[in-house]
Amino acid sequence: MRKLSFFQKILMLFLTPLFIITFFFATIISMKPIEEDARFFVIGLFLVIANIGIFFATLKIIKKHYDYRNRKGVRIYYYTIIAIPLIMTLGYLRFYDQWLYMTLFIAMAALDVYIINQEFGRLSIKIDGNYDKLLAGDLTSPNGFIKVRAKNKKIKSSTEEVSVGDIIIIERNDHTVLTLNVIKNQKKP
Repeated sequence: MRKLSFFQKILMLFLTPLFIITFFFATIISMKPIEEDARFFVIGLFLVIANIGIFFATLKIIKKHYDYRNRKGVRIYYYTIIAIPLIMTLGYLRFYDQWLYMTLFIAMAALDVYIINQEFGRLSIKIDGNYDKLLAGDLTSPNGFIKVRAKNKKIKSSTEEVSVGDIIIIERNDHTVLTLNVIKNQKKP
C-alpha cells in the first residue's frame, strides 16, 4: 500500500474508533420505543447514517492508496473494525431480546463485508471458452476492467480475436493490477 499523507493518517486514526463507536451506540440510542421519545430514534438514525458515511470515507482513503498485493491486510482491517462493535452490539441486543435489531445490524455488517470483498477481494477473470476463437469481449471480470492490447500496441475491440503475442491488461481503479502475455498453448504428451 502506498503511504498515506500525514493528514490522512490522522483522519484514519480518528475515523476508525469513530466507526466502532457509532456502530455500537446507534443500537443503544435507537432502542427506546418511538412512542416514548422520538428524539432517540432520530439520534440513532443519525448515528447509523454517520456510520455509513465513515465507512465510505475510510474506503475512499484506502482505495486511493491501495496496492493489490496488500488486499489481505486491508480486509483484516475492515473485518476487525466491523467485528468488534458487531459482537458487542449482538451481546447487548441478545440481553434485551431485541431480535429485530439483531437482524438489522447483522444485515448491515454483511453488506459492509460484501462491499469489502467486492473492492479488495480476489481478482477473478471469466473466460467464455465455448468457442474455438476467443474474442476480447469474452474476457470479463466483475471486479476489474480488462483490455487487450495487440502486437501493434492498439487496444482491441470486443469483437476482435485474442491471438498469440497480445497482452491482456487487467485494471482496477485506473491502476494496472496484472499484465498477461498470450502465448501459444503447448499440449503435454
